[in-house]
Amino acid sequence: DAVLDNRTLVHYDILLATWIHGHITPRGMAVSRLISEVGSPTSMGVIAVVGGAIVLWRRRFTLLIAWIAAFAGGGLLEKLLKNLVHRTRPRFTPTGPEEQSLSFPSGHTMMCMIGVSMVVYSLLVPNRLSKPWRGIVAGLGLAFVLSVGISRVYLGAHYPSDVLGGLLAGAGLLALGWRAGQA
Repeated sequence: DAVLDNRTLVHYDILLATWIHGHITPRGMAVSRLISEVGSPTSMGVIAVVGGAIVLWRRRFTLLIAWIAAFAGGGLLEKLLKNLVHRTRPRFTPTGPEEQSLSFPSGHTMMCMIGVSMVVYSLLVPNRLSKPWRGIVAGLGLAFVLSVGISRVYLGAHYPSDVLGGLLAGAGLLALGWRAGQA
C-alpha cells in the first residue's frame, strides 16, 4: 500500500537509492553482481529441483510437499505482486534483459528468502546439528539473503522497499506454509 500511494516510502526509496548510487565503486558492482547471480531466481530454481530430489530420495514426503508448495507458491506470489503493484524499475537499472520486469517485489530477494529458508529448515528439522551449529547455519542463511537484497539495491535493479517487500512476502509465504503444516 505504501508503494502504491507513491508518497513517503517512495520518497525515501528515491533518496536512499540516489545516495547509494552516488557512492558505488567498480569492486562493489562486481561483488554485487556475483552475490546477485548466486542468489538469483534461476539459482533458487536449481536448489528447488536438486533439493526436491534429495528430499524425495530421503523419503521425506511431507517435507517434499512443503518444498514444492514453497517454491511454486513463491513464484506465483511474485508474479501476482508484480502485476498488482506494477512498479517500474529505478532509473539506475542496467539495460540487461534480466532487469526488464517490474520492480516490486524483488524476485531475487523473495525467492532467495524462500530457497535459503527451505534449505536451512531441512537441515535443522531432523535435529542432527548441535546447538551452536544450528545458530551458525541459520545466521549464515540470513546473512546471505540480506546480502542478496542489498546487492539488488546496489546494482540499481530495485528500490529498498522492493527488497523489503520481497523479504516480507517470502517470509509470509513460509509462515503460512509452516502454519498449515502444523494444522
